[in-house]
Amino acid sequence: MGFDIREFKPVDEECREWLAVGAAYVPDRPPDTLEHFRARLATGGKDRLPHLFVATMDAKVVGCGQVYKPNWIGIQDCMTYDFMLYPALEDLMVGGQAIHSHVEAYVLKQIAGLKGGVLSLKVRGDRQPRVDWLEVNGYVCLQRELNSTLDVQGFDFGPWAGRIQAAEKAGFAFHSLPHLMQSDPAWCSKLHCAWLDVDADVPRPYGPPAMTEAGFASGLSGPGKSLDTWMIAVDCTQSNGGGDFGPYAAFTAANRFPGTPTVWDIRLTGVCRAWRRRGLAFALKLKSIEQAQREGATMIVTGNEENNPMLAINQRLGFVPAVTILQYEKRISVS
Repeated sequence: MGFDIREFKPVDEECREWLAVGAAYVPDRPPDTLEHFRARLATGGKDRLPHLFVATMDAKVVGCGQVYKPNWIGIQDCMTYDFMLYPALEDLMVGGQAIHSHVEAYVLKQIAGLKGGVLSLKVRGDRQPRVDWLEVNGYVCLQRELNSTLDVQGFDFGPWAGRIQAAEKAGFAFHSLPHLMQSDPAWCSKLHCAWLDVDADVPRPYGPPAMTEAGFASGLSGPGKSLDTWMIAVDCTQSNGGGDFGPYAAFTAANRFPGTPTVWDIRLTGVCRAWRRRGLAFALKLKSIEQAQREGATMIVTGNEENNPMLAINQRLGFVPAVTILQYEKRISVS
């Protein structure tokens, strides 16, 4: 058996092999498309995608990953790697060592000389051989996130009758992001402010990263974004009329899957601190589901840390658990 780990070659054939591995590793979500994958390669910042690699057996790609310094973690000495593998090979031994030992050695070689004291990664909880390997090789589980799905067309609004109307009666209006972009000159600063407020309270092992308004605006134009599926709750009681829409009290950032527009992926949903405990989270979720149902979406997928209050809201709405995502870290010495 000819086993090797080497740098990824961004040619169409190898891109397709990468996508095939990804589809097998994440069977519960729609597969990525070649067009979207290439767009990510073209627009990804060097700090986000500094090195992509593949694992091959007899010259065939069987695994793929990336090593990068994450811009979404609020600490400076963390390096992260991702690695997807055909599920049947999770317990593969090569030269008397687990395949994951070879991958880790390759990753450590790539970051040699860089400042880093923490090596982090996420893994699916249903990949038991890898979970076992991590736990006997110095990695510590910091967080558990539950991915779940909602059957959009089968959703029954009956038990939730009046929730949206109650929020509207209390002075909240629900708008799509494109509408606000056209009608509210201050939309970007307001949404940026709301995002920071919500993101600061998202359970995570590391603090939230710094994010400027310019950086936030730039991220909205990245590959895979479908801003017409973003829903914003505006507090009209603090509006002075005219073009002033008032502050943004809550939002849900949902995007259609590239190549599978009938499946929506919720990046983040939250209510700003000043407006919590008013039923706004339920109303916002219901408005988003209402839009998805109207537009023919079949499924909404999302992920929540196991102690996040939004998980309980999703479960009450009927989201069904799919898979647990585990985040691990290992303290390392890189010189």
